[in-house]
Amino acid sequence: VDMAALEKSRQEMIGLQRQIYQRDEELKLYRELLQDNNQPNGLSVSGLNLVALEDGRIRYRWVARQKTVKMKTLSVYAQMWVLGRQGQEEVSLSLADLDEQVKRLPIKLEFKYFSINQGILNLPEGFEPEKVRVTLRYTWMDKAQSDQKFDWKIEE
Repeated sequence: VDMAALEKSRQEMIGLQRQIYQRDEELKLYRELLQDNNQPNGLSVSGLNLVALEDGRIRYRWVARQKTVKMKTLSVYAQMWVLGRQGQEEVSLSLADLDEQVKRLPIKLEFKYFSINQGILNLPEGFEPEKVRVTLRYTWMDKAQSDQKFDWKIEE
């Protein structure tokens, strides 16, 4: 009984530590948003992070941000591609092709200040990634308001 109670307490502590980490991360993003006078007005993407997993897959994380005079909750469509080479051919693979959790694009995001987006990429055999492209657009517009490319850099 003592061991079961101890294990339950340990699991609760792990859950609380995850919540604290997530809240600290969100607080950092709020501070950056408020203090960052260099950030362009409108929609933008920041903090693209790529981490190699032991099984060969790649964990990705990026932040969609909004900076306007009147901050209000927005609906935004996001799309993501990994650009690279398959042999001699240039290839653009969509997030729906690489992340089994993403069924179709665009992804609809709703946020006021920022949205943290993450998942796991499973790259095809022989594919050499070079860049990641992320676009954001308001749901009521056809043209992307943010179209950014990031170099493919794996974090250690």
